[in-house]
Amino acid sequence: MLLAVFLGFGWKATKDADMMVALHPLSLLERDRRAAHTLVVGFPLLAALLMAGLLVVGFAVRGPSAFAGVPWSELGSTLAGLLALGLYSGVLVAFRHTASPALSITCWYLALRHGTPRDLMAFLANAHQQRAVLRRVGAVYQFRHLDLQRHLADRRPD
Repeated sequence: MLLAVFLGFGWKATKDADMMVALHPLSLLERDRRAAHTLVVGFPLLAALLMAGLLVVGFAVRGPSAFAGVPWSELGSTLAGLLALGLYSGVLVAFRHTASPALSITCWYLALRHGTPRDLMAFLANAHQQRAVLRRVGAVYQFRHLDLQRHLADRRPD
C-alpha cells in the first residue's frame, strides 16, 4: 500500500513536467513548495491511514471482541502520537529533500535583520526585468557585469 502511495506521488509530480516552465525560477520555487507541502501533510495522513487500516484489520480478524477492554483514551493517545510522528517525519523529509522551507526561514531571518527585502523573489525578478542588473540562466539569476561580481565578492562583512 505504501509503495502505491509513493508511486502515485511520483507519477503525479512527473506527469505534467514542462521543461520551459520548470526553468523559470518562480515556477521552480512554487513546485518545490508544493512538494514540501505534500510531504508535510502526506506523512501524517499516511500515519492516520495506517492506524485506520490496523483498526479495520483488527476488527475483521477478531471481530468486536478485538477492542473489548481497550480504553479509548489510550487509542486516542496512540493516534495522536502517530500523527505527531508523521508530522515530525514529514517536516524532516521536507527540510532534507526540498529547498523551500530553508529558503523561507532564511528570507524571514534576513528581512528581520534588514539584509534583504521580505519578498526576495520579487526583488530578483525586478532586478532582472526592469533594472537589467541580473540575467537569468535557466532557473538561476546571475549578475550581468563581471566587475560587480568581483566587487561584491571582495567585500568583507563589517
